[in-house]
Amino acid sequence: MPHILCVSRIHWAVENGRHWYLDATFNEDASQLRQRNAALNFSFLRRLAINLIRTDSSRALSLPMKHKAAAWHPDYHAQVLSLQKI
Repeated sequence: MPHILCVSRIHWAVENGRHWYLDATFNEDASQLRQRNAALNFSFLRRLAINLIRTDSSRALSLPMKHKAAAWHPDYHAQVLSLQKI
């Protein structure tokens, strides 16, 4: 029984960590997308954006700072989207 509890805690720790970032960055809990597949599609796009920023190794910044840099600097934004070579 303790093994199942440990696995459950690990699962929820990972899940809560991911959800927290999505909610803090994109305010996902307040999203009012309700039509057809819109909520699912935008959820996919948010996760894609996070993964693109996370895989970028050109700058030694935290994930939130990379997110801001991509929003503020068009060149960095294009680089993260692989539209521009380093």
